[in-house]
Amino acid sequence: MSWQMENRWDEGESDVNKGDIIIYACVIIGAGIGLIFHQAFPGVLVGLGVGYLIKQALYKDKEE
Repeated sequence: MSWQMENRWDEGESDVNKGDIIIYACVIIGAGIGLIFHQAFPGVLVGLGVGYLIKQALYKDKEE
């Protein structure tokens, strides 16, 4: 692997965009809340749905 490939974070290039990070964060939060109620999987699904809705609300203008 060349130095340029290893150092791509410094250039701001990544495979994960900000919208995906929002979804991942909501899934983790949903799983945490679900664990409180001993139902982690439904919490993950709710977090996934909420994260997708937030992503669409924030980035709907940029996709057009």
